[in-house]
Amino acid sequence: MIMAMVWASPTREVGIASHLVAAAACGAAWARGVRSDRAIRLPFSIGLLELFLVLDAAFNWRWIVHGYFANAAMEQHLYGERKLPQELLLALLCAITMVAIVVMFQYFRGRPGACLTTCGALISVAFWAIEVISLHASDAILQHGLGPVMLVALAWTVSSSLVVIGILWDIKSQA
Repeated sequence: MIMAMVWASPTREVGIASHLVAAAACGAAWARGVRSDRAIRLPFSIGLLELFLVLDAAFNWRWIVHGYFANAAMEQHLYGERKLPQELLLALLCAITMVAIVVMFQYFRGRPGACLTTCGALISVAFWAIEVISLHASDAILQHGLGPVMLVALAWTVSSSLVVIGILWDIKSQA
């Protein structure tokens, strides 16, 4: 019964599948990678992130975290004043994500696959945080239906695809 509830949503199934494929690609890259410190760190760390996102998609951890913050705001009688802090957090998140992507372009210069993988992972983390912040306007966009799934499933698929393509490209270029 519990498993039926976990797998009940097509959106959740897409999230689980996309992050699981990305985690598997990272695991394969790590297993067959060159055994230098630099070569194994990226697939290992991104693989762990993707495994976290698989579990998050399966068990809705992001919404548990959001609920914790929403309850804390209600206890402090601040829930009605949440819009401005949410907007500021989203702006800060966007700025940090953009700066992090620029830094990754610099750090992984000469390794386009590693850059692509890291950018995909950063996008995944950003979308996770956007859902935790849960501004009504961003929720309305991400939860917009695209057939049987929500738009956020497309974001998960794209970010996971960047991870897969990048990690396989990086490991192939190092072979």
